[in-house]
Amino acid sequence: MHFNTRTHAGKLLAKTLAKFLTKKYPDMDAVIYALPRGDVPLGFEIALALDMPLDLIIPRKIGHPLNPVYAIGAVTENGDTVRNEVELAKLDPDWFEQELKEEMAEAKRRR
Repeated sequence: MHFNTRTHAGKLLAKTLAKFLTKKYPDMDAVIYALPRGDVPLGFEIALALDMPLDLIIPRKIGHPLNPVYAIGAVTENGDTVRNEVELAKLDPDWFEQELKEEMAEAKRRR
């Protein structure tokens, strides 16, 4: 399936979700979460069509100290983390904790 824009994709996804949700979960309370930057237009259209609140999740990657492009973890503004435990076992835990703090602060700033 081809989408002209992210807004177009959001509108089409909202139609499909509306059919599914009204059948399976007619009285469900929910929040639509979007990831900046690209997913916000999709999330907006879905939230609008389904009359649900929209919120953002702002994750920040933690890159390996020797190769910053290689993700060894991620953190959100509220401190939720995903970690590659195998890679972290080889690194200084104090370094990783400092990176977590810095990236969490950056996610908060971006909010």
